Amino acid sequence: KTGTSTGTESVTGGLGGDIITLSTAGKVETVVIGQKDSQVGGQDQITGFTLVATDGDVLDLPSTNLGTIAGDTQVGDITGVTISSGVITAWAGIDNTIDEDTLDDAINFLVANIGGTDTVAFEYQSDEDVDGTIQADEKATYVFQAGSTDVLVELVGVTGVTAISGTAAANTIAIS
Repeated sequence: KTGTSTGTESVTGGLGGDIITLSTAGKVETVVIGQKDSQVGGQDQITGFTLVATDGDVLDLPSTNLGTIAGDTQVGDITGVTISSGVITAWAGIDNTIDEDTLDDAINFLVANIGGTDTVAFEYQSDEDVDGTIQADEKATYVFQAGSTDVLVELVGVTGVTAISGTAAANTIAIS
């Protein structure tokens, strides 16, 4: 399913990898992600998601639990992570950049090591068109939530996230 918000306050994706574009400036838009709607390997891609203290967008996930620790089952070269306020700030075993070469291992590490219904986010960047410059559409923040069916959402163009919280704030992914 592909869709663009047109001023509605809530957008709900369906099963499979949806492409959602938020385009209503100055209005809080909530993107509802159900437990089986945005899975690893078929994640939703959201463009236009804003992170501001007022009028920032909200990701409505199955759980609001924040990940604080992860297991240590190695996947590829990744041996561990450091998590602060729900955001992965360091990856052990690699050069700390998640790109096209390390993305699959990073996601598989989270599948193996984040438990319960915990949520974490991490930044991704890659020169996918190999032009020597990483552009806005080649940067993203991925949000992963463990559960009976893991949830994965790509926030296209979103970078600089410092926290996940139930309260909107600058550089914070607001969840509900």
